[in-house]
Amino acid sequence: MCRLETFTRIARRLMVITVAMLLLFQVALICGCGGTEHANKAFDEIPENPKPGAMYRADPQRTGVYPDSGKVPKGEYLWRIGEDGWKRAKMNGPVYNEGIVYYAGWLSTHICAVDAKSGSEIWSFDTTRGNPDVKDPFLWVTKPPVIAGKAIYFSSFDMLYALEAGTATVVWQFQAGGEIVGTPLVNDGTVFIACIDGNIYALEAKTGHELWRFDYGSSNVSLMSFSNGKLYFNSGSEADGYRLIAIDCVKGEEAWRFEKGSLSGSPPCISGDIIYFGGVDGYIYALDSDTGEERWKLSSHGRIWSCLAVYESYIYYGSDDGCIYAIDKINGDLKWQHKTAGDYIGSPSIADGVVYVESDDQNIYALDAHTGNELWRVNAGMDLHGSPCIMDGVVYFEVGAIK
Repeated sequence: MCRLETFTRIARRLMVITVAMLLLFQVALICGCGGTEHANKAFDEIPENPKPGAMYRADPQRTGVYPDSGKVPKGEYLWRIGEDGWKRAKMNGPVYNEGIVYYAGWLSTHICAVDAKSGSEIWSFDTTRGNPDVKDPFLWVTKPPVIAGKAIYFSSFDMLYALEAGTATVVWQFQAGGEIVGTPLVNDGTVFIACIDGNIYALEAKTGHELWRFDYGSSNVSLMSFSNGKLYFNSGSEADGYRLIAIDCVKGEEAWRFEKGSLSGSPPCISGDIIYFGGVDGYIYALDSDTGEERWKLSSHGRIWSCLAVYESYIYYGSDDGCIYAIDKINGDLKWQHKTAGDYIGSPSIADGVVYVESDDQNIYALDAHTGNELWRVNAGMDLHGSPCIMDGVVYFEVGAIK
């Protein structure tokens, strides 16, 4: 009897283990190594490129330059976000598309669509789907989305979501092999994401089907930029060295790499055939976008963690000395500098000859792009570190809109 009971128990355990292994195998096929859910759904049509302003830093080149409208804001609030509004959208720059502003929450699980004129919420999407088991919101922080036609793409930890813009309905979602870094890029029917599992993924924008993945050989990767059929991003670590890598967007193969001495706090910013980026080594670099050859390198007056902006003949950036600088993009000569009351400067954005930049002194500044003269500043009541979005004479940032 004891032997029979022992045999029965063993058989039951084997059955449980077998079922568990089958379930884990199915999960691994769908999720663990990168997989798409809702694969039976798809978007009917995706435009070749998102509209200007419908992505972080205005365009795929990450120039931070928004379309001129002939309207310059005067420094007055159009509307503000309340303390509990949309889970308080900190640190992530908003994006704009067809009269709607999209905010991604920092230390929250929400992405929200709001009316650009009134600030009224249109819809809110919660990545946890009300799951009470999600205890740590940091693991589910959402990054700025990108909007292409009727599709909204954004990431939350290791998941890339593709929502229908009008209803916030999930059309498909893709689970990568680790946390997705930065915001997606969309070009010519393909969505590109960078992941700390060491891969850049290329997915079909309509369905989420994986087209290719590129192993960049590290677990550290920056926000990506795109120009002339190539993706550009910074990667590396102190152990294996730092580099900027260019890959072919169609083949998913490396085009070239530039070895450098330190971590880059800012992603590549592209203007014409030149790539600009700053680093924590206190330098700004200019590289040839086709070959990766260094054009010039100069001191940046401090470490750079924010994105650069390129407008007309100048590069604009904030340093950890609390200043924003404008330098000549051909030779790096200093044009002007403007000191804020803070230590950390956000990513400058530009429209209609005005530079808008945030500081941890709780102000957003408007500066003349050619002279650096201060036009106005607005206090937000909280530290600011983001990237403003400027459309039709309105500045959208973490806590509201300025007209």
